[in-house]
Amino acid sequence: MKKKRWMTGSLEQQLFFLGCWVPAVGLLGGLAVQWASKHVPAIFQECLWNRVFGIYCFGCGGTRAFLALCRGHVLLALWYHPLVVYGAVLYLVFMVRHLIFLISKGRFRGMRFRGGYLYAAIGIMLVNFIVKNLLRQVFGILMEG
Repeated sequence: MKKKRWMTGSLEQQLFFLGCWVPAVGLLGGLAVQWASKHVPAIFQECLWNRVFGIYCFGCGGTRAFLALCRGHVLLALWYHPLVVYGAVLYLVFMVRHLIFLISKGRFRGMRFRGGYLYAAIGIMLVNFIVKNLLRQVFGILMEG
């Protein structure tokens, strides 16, 4: 089977190609969230983990953070879920640096994929999970939006 042209390049080239689709997918996702918030009963919008166990899950606040970031409220997005802001910054830096790499025909280095980026994301997610649940259980501070 012949591989598609975009699949034969480096990992960074493949990530750049896929990254070009992120704005379209994000727009569709945002529209789906807006539609669901008006048409889906509230019981299905609440996190099941939160409702059953009374604690925030690892992803709680992600959608709110995404919507806050889209509205330009970076600090609010950081409060809801810092991983969303981290991912957005990493995405923008990668896409801009790789675009410069492509335009310059390799004279300027693009950003290389490193496992450390994933480890940092996992660390952010774990710290967020621990801090948000400590604030909720010990001090009664909720992450309501």
